[in-house]
Amino acid sequence: FQAEDGIRDVERSRGLGDVYKRQKEISDYKNKIKNIESYSKQIDLLNRQIEELKKKNESNKSKILTKQKIVLVSDEIGRRAKEFNLDIRDIKPEKTALFSDSSSTGMISRMPFKLFIRGKFFDFGKFLETFDEFPFLIKAGPVSMSTDDDTYPELFIEAIVYVYFYKE
Repeated sequence: FQAEDGIRDVERSRGLGDVYKRQKEISDYKNKIKNIESYSKQIDLLNRQIEELKKKNESNKSKILTKQKIVLVSDEIGRRAKEFNLDIRDIKPEKTALFSDSSSTGMISRMPFKLFIRGKFFDFGKFLETFDEFPFLIKAGPVSMSTDDDTYPELFIEAIVYVYFYKE
């Protein structure tokens, strides 16, 4: 009726076109709200992941040895290898590689140990899976395996493992 008479409420309506514009604006705002809710959920998930990583980082830091305790590494590796029927033939510390831990004021040294092992493939795999359970931070490096007809299924395994300690 207003459109026919040319009478319009300037503040509230300018005709049918404005209704469509408002519907589009409302739809856009609803989409923005959905996006913000989605971002909020993602932020919560990321915050939980950050907390988990912080805990893991603290756990790893607590496993970094002091220089005096580095002598215990060979004994612990040998003891745990025996639990998996692995025969440690030799453990040799290699040269150290230094790097700075930006979250710490000190230096952390990474000491490679070369392991010479005789054992079965799956036993060695199970041994590697227990590295997180060691009382110190230990990570696996390069591994090579060989065998011959006389010793099969036992393998000759050469592996480098890295143990971390605070350099004083």
